[in-house]
Amino acid sequence: MNTDLRPLFFPSSLAVIGASADTSKHSYHVIKVLHQLQYRGKIFLVNKNSQAIAGEKVFQQVADIPGAIDLALIFVPAGVVLQTLRDCAAKGVKAAVVHGAGFAEIGEEGRVQQETMAEIARVSGMRIVGPNCMGIACPASGINMVITQAPVVDIGGFSFSGQSGWATEYALIVGQDRGLGFRNVVSCGNQADLTISDYLDYFAGDPETRVIGAYVEGFKDGPRFLKAAGEAAARKPVIIWKSGKTGFGARFTQSHTGSLAGEGSLIGPIMNQAGLEEAADIEDLLDAIVAFSSPVLPQGHRVGLLVSTGAIGVAACDSLESLGFEIPSLPDDVHQELIGYLKQYLPPFAGLSNPIDLIWAPMNKRNNIVQYCLEKMAPWVDALLVGVYPGADYEETVKRLMHVRDRFQKPILTVCPYGHIHQHFMRYCTQKGIPSFGSMERAVRSLRRLVHRSEWLRKR
Repeated sequence: MNTDLRPLFFPSSLAVIGASADTSKHSYHVIKVLHQLQYRGKIFLVNKNSQAIAGEKVFQQVADIPGAIDLALIFVPAGVVLQTLRDCAAKGVKAAVVHGAGFAEIGEEGRVQQETMAEIARVSGMRIVGPNCMGIACPASGINMVITQAPVVDIGGFSFSGQSGWATEYALIVGQDRGLGFRNVVSCGNQADLTISDYLDYFAGDPETRVIGAYVEGFKDGPRFLKAAGEAAARKPVIIWKSGKTGFGARFTQSHTGSLAGEGSLIGPIMNQAGLEEAADIEDLLDAIVAFSSPVLPQGHRVGLLVSTGAIGVAACDSLESLGFEIPSLPDDVHQELIGYLKQYLPPFAGLSNPIDLIWAPMNKRNNIVQYCLEKMAPWVDALLVGVYPGADYEETVKRLMHVRDRFQKPILTVCPYGHIHQHFMRYCTQKGIPSFGSMERAVRSLRRLVHRSEWLRKR
């Protein structure tokens, strides 16, 4: 079947079937968001009651709409979904999103209806998202039916598919807070037709998608998924959070989306071999996505540390050593240059090798000192970890970090001593390709992912 999903994410026209003026209905809020985000395509409203929305043209059926329709958003009861899909197929609609539940997740009767839905897609060529899903978000198109309460998200290179409305919402909301920008996002639900494998295929071929993330509860076709994910990983980073590994988790997965969970003990090694990054949970997934905002990968395990508090340095050393990193001593001549420069700014007990401890460094000289130290360390390491207090001029700080990164082609990750009050700095760092984290432990785990991908690419 056709795997070009542009009509889904970039429709030139869409129909809202089950459009309503009732503020308690999801269709009402989706329509409102389309206008708020200034969706530039044609919007057609469909409801059997042509007076359903005062002051708006409402068509009684999809067949009455003049012209072609790329995307249908279906907000009707489960009992009439199949006929609605048949009507859309007859109209030549290219893609449809079925929001409502009441299919495979409720039992045999729903499963049969869902199989009929898949058959409609196969016969007509119309691609179907869902059922039992939140739909899509594509900020470049002006569409966000996943989060109608806070629909404005940044455009960027992160594409995500989640077999859960909550996971998809969380990726959008928290990802936005952390500085991520989004390309294509889809809550795929029961996957009657389009599966996560199809989305991975599309994301892999999309030149604007730089990093792919997915939340998976169960596989409809495990080999197909691994093939799609492996081919995608050969082109760009792919991070998968696979849930439902335990007995209870697998049983709840069946009731949630009607999916069969895979064998938990085998999934991690198989994904690792395919070049995928496996996330332990939603925060770990977002940490990994943030890490891959770095435009460069480390070529080894040597790390340079620049901190402004001893405890952060100790935490970094412990985490680095536990994950197999090396914290190399700097050459004697470089060490002497650092001593000569830093003694004018730092107390005599400050660490002046690797790690470098900028304790009590004057704030008005901080950016110059940071840049100098990083430039001295960069030739002797593969990556740099910076845990310093950001000043009011944090944009200048990030500019200096970017300069060092680009000059030496070494990734730089930052950690804030008080991440919860330095959100603006952390977000700005990530936006500029300097991944930022709330703790050294999370930063080091994320750095390990960058090393893993670098190693995997070299072995291919």
